[in-house]
Amino acid sequence: MNIIPLINADLLVSYSISASEKCISEQTLISAHDSFFEITNSFSDGLILCKNNHEIYHANNQVGIFFPGHDGIRTYPQNLEDFLSKILLNNCTSHNYESLLEKLNSGGINELPVEFLIVTDLGYHLAFRQRLTQNGERVILIIDETREQLLIEQLDDAFQQAMKLSEAKTQFMAAMGHEIRTPLNAIIGLLDLIVQEKAFCQNLNIKTVHRSAHQLLMLLNNVLDFTKFNAGKAQLELAPANLRAVCENIIAGLAIKARESDIHLVLLIDPRIPSILIFDELRLSQVLNNLLNNALKFNTRKPGRVQLSITLNEPVSEQDACLHVEVSDNGIGISPQEQAKIFEQFTQASNHTHQQFGGTGLGLNISQSICHLMGSKLEVRSELAQGSVFYFNARFAFTDAHTESYPQLVTHKRLTLISNNQAFVDALNVYQPYLNFDVLFLNPPFPESDHHADMIFLDLDALTTQARHQFLQDHEQEKNIVLLDNGLAEPRLKQYLTFSFTPVRLATLNEMLLRYDDLIIQHSKQEEIKHKGLDLSSLEVLIVEDNPDNIFVMRQQLQSLNVYATYCEEPNQAIKLFKNQFFDVVITDYQMPNLNGAELTEQLRKIERQQLREPAPIALLTADKTELSHSACERAGIDYIFIKPFMMEELKGFLEEIQASLANACFISDEGESDVLFSELVHEELGQNAEPEPSHAVFEKTSKNFDLNAIFQFVGDVETTELQVFIRQYVINLAERGTQLAHSLHNHNFKEIHKIAHTIKSSALYIGATRLNLMAQELECLAGKMDSGNILEEDIDDLCQQMIDEIDDLVGHLKTQGY
Repeated sequence: MNIIPLINADLLVSYSISASEKCISEQTLISAHDSFFEITNSFSDGLILCKNNHEIYHANNQVGIFFPGHDGIRTYPQNLEDFLSKILLNNCTSHNYESLLEKLNSGGINELPVEFLIVTDLGYHLAFRQRLTQNGERVILIIDETREQLLIEQLDDAFQQAMKLSEAKTQFMAAMGHEIRTPLNAIIGLLDLIVQEKAFCQNLNIKTVHRSAHQLLMLLNNVLDFTKFNAGKAQLELAPANLRAVCENIIAGLAIKARESDIHLVLLIDPRIPSILIFDELRLSQVLNNLLNNALKFNTRKPGRVQLSITLNEPVSEQDACLHVEVSDNGIGISPQEQAKIFEQFTQASNHTHQQFGGTGLGLNISQSICHLMGSKLEVRSELAQGSVFYFNARFAFTDAHTESYPQLVTHKRLTLISNNQAFVDALNVYQPYLNFDVLFLNPPFPESDHHADMIFLDLDALTTQARHQFLQDHEQEKNIVLLDNGLAEPRLKQYLTFSFTPVRLATLNEMLLRYDDLIIQHSKQEEIKHKGLDLSSLEVLIVEDNPDNIFVMRQQLQSLNVYATYCEEPNQAIKLFKNQFFDVVITDYQMPNLNGAELTEQLRKIERQQLREPAPIALLTADKTELSHSACERAGIDYIFIKPFMMEELKGFLEEIQASLANACFISDEGESDVLFSELVHEELGQNAEPEPSHAVFEKTSKNFDLNAIFQFVGDVETTELQVFIRQYVINLAERGTQLAHSLHNHNFKEIHKIAHTIKSSALYIGATRLNLMAQELECLAGKMDSGNILEEDIDDLCQQMIDEIDDLVGHLKTQGY
């Protein structure tokens, strides 16, 4: 083809083509056009081409195959909307064709791609895809996805069938697990009893059967859990539980196994961790049991050491605590190459490990899966021949009212404990940063002049027969000897206290040390008390008080009077004690968790009636001067009411009155006499203003907001070290209450504000914090009347903030003085 360029006067270029050549060019274009249509007719997908005025100028043969029965499919030009309306209406009765057309038109208007899926009456699964060209023409591609859809349906059917089979397998495994566990539990239970009998405890055959039965149960549990995790059925069941109690029970269950392997099994639970947390007790126990069993199994050192430690990973927040949980041992260790695969299912560190120690390789995999459910990850660090540490970090939520796991041991001095059992010493030494005692290892445990012992924890098995006899003979009358119980035999010497140390149960140890401390003080002050008046040492007193500061003051007061008392921080604990023990007098707080003082008294009086006991005098300590609370106390059968704070002379006079009445065999049992005592005390304390009203006082700042000498008004003489221990603990408690008050203020929890103010009110006077006491009185009154509608929320907010600032200042001043 010859194309001749032409230039006009304006220097514009045009081109000239001869007529014959133009004819040839048009024929070429027509031929190319027909070839294009023939090619599109061979497509397996439908194609519709439309001009920018919505007129169709081509639809390939596949469109007619998808939508048969429409004669006008090749009649052009025709309107796109009319064409699609007819084919959709006739072939897609299950769809709303108007909505499909609306989608195509909206795409044309908005110049956006359009895609949707339809199913024709013939069973075709067709994907409509519309695109616009640069000049506004439409290209509609109709893709046949019938085969893909059929494959998807087949896959879905196969998946559903597989799910049914998996469900059936899970149900079968659960049923079989139950059927196998039932006889297996009976076998294990009987074997547990048999191995404790003297006739069989050394029988190797029975020990082998016993150990094999436990291994079989563990294997069964692992297989069932593996099945559950693989099926995605495992989930956590969260509930409040005592973390320390759970761990102590786990350690106790492994104590015999550890002793037989000559391994020291040690437990450390950070005392700052709240006692009640929200977690899945069963699943956490499963992880810890697996890690501890592995540590015992793979530890061939003599003596070995395995320790379970749970510590705070970061400061406790208002909602939860992040805990670091680890199990460490000094066993065989794991190489870096083996560490990379030990968490895989059915995998152990090496074939040699499997041959030597056995196992399925499921335990760590299941433990890892449980950690994942807890939002954590189980990790390991280890060196060959040095031991291993398995650990994870996890968050544990609090309950609404969480308390510290273990209060500081408050004794009149730092105690020195001596033992001839190294494992016991190791178990206690981990708590030395937190508790008020030192532990020394001496064997034989005969304290020399430079080793004074407050208490001796004696392991008889570590002594020769002659040394054992000589030691017990020399110390027969001493009350500071405790026999260590390893759990393998009944205590042989009933006149001595016994203590099981695997694990060390801190609550039991704390109670034992406090009792010993009371005995020391009681003995040292006995002569001093005798010449001052009545001997009160024979009184059995029950104290029910939930505030640790008040407990400290009451303990000091009673010790100075040579009175031994039993202390309960929770009313239900007091009820259990009262059922099984007689008390000469009960002194109880009014506001306590679960039951108040009046409700507790009702329960105690009910026990007395059921057991046909003489009613014991019950005294109530309260800061609540309302007539309503005193009426409740009177109805409950309370004999005495004292308004806090309870001064030393007041307590002494009250107990001397009780002792005198007991000496004359004259109990306060007559109902009328009790009412007179109650009435006189109540009206004397209440005066004319039984219903306190908010004073709206302005609390001016002063240079000094406390006076530590005030404590002596309550407890009399007290040693300096003892006072320091109390004030340090008081500072910790006060700071915690300030934090709780700020949290309650943020949440507008006026009921909790009322409770906190009541707690602070009386204890503030112990350190002479009179302004804090007045603030607490005012805040308690305001928060208590919030429901009446007469108190402005802003007044409570302002006073709360003042009180929080006052607490911060007070804590800061005390800390600068070394507390």
